[in-house]
Amino acid sequence: MKIVRSAVLFAVASTASGLATARAEPQLYSIKQALSSPEAREKLNPGVKLFFGRRHPPVALTIGVWPTAKRANILGRSNQLACDYSLLSAVLSLEGRARRERANAVVDIVSSYQNVPTVSETQYVCDVGPLRAGVALSGRVVRLGGQ
Repeated sequence: MKIVRSAVLFAVASTASGLATARAEPQLYSIKQALSSPEAREKLNPGVKLFFGRRHPPVALTIGVWPTAKRANILGRSNQLACDYSLLSAVLSLEGRARRERANAVVDIVSSYQNVPTVSETQYVCDVGPLRAGVALSGRVVRLGGQ
């Protein structure tokens, strides 16, 4: 009995240590797909405009640049779903900052992996590991001109 219990404990410890040391891999996913899900449409505030990449309307006032990083558990979810959930959480964080600062937009939103930015209007980078997926964003909170 002790031998069986020891073998089971060893197997569990080996698996857990392998998962803990497994390296995350960056993957690119569609911003549009993530932010057009029913959950995203329900949670996003249409009063705060979001602009990924470098193209956006003229800015009247820059309030500040804020980073955010959000992670989602990957167990029971596809990589895409976990990454989309992480992106939505990060975007909601930026949106919340904009509302607190009485701004109407977040522009120049970029995603990054290991401090290397991915500037894109259509894709974001997500680090996917064996247990979780994560998205790091930064964005400039602004008041757009004419609004």
